[in-house]
Amino acid sequence: MLDTLPDVPEVLDFLVGESGMSPAEAYSTLNMGFGCVAVVAEADADRTVDIARKAGPRAFVAGEVVAGEKSVLVPSLGIEYGGGELQIS
Repeated sequence: MLDTLPDVPEVLDFLVGESGMSPAEAYSTLNMGFGCVAVVAEADADRTVDIARKAGPRAFVAGEVVAGEKSVLVPSLGIEYGGGELQIS
């Protein structure tokens, strides 16, 4: 579940607005500022963020992994991707 979203780069905001993409389409196609994601144990989250920040990129804890069907939830946008939609393995 993703509780914290990155700031959307202006160029992506423009592309989404001009293309008429839905938020679900935009996040699955353009990442909307996420870049890449590292899934780590909760105990390692703060250390992982610290290491990433020292290397330069903006890093933050975006959410949590919860038990259940393979999916990605973005409650603030009302988005739910099933495991097959994002090829989650």
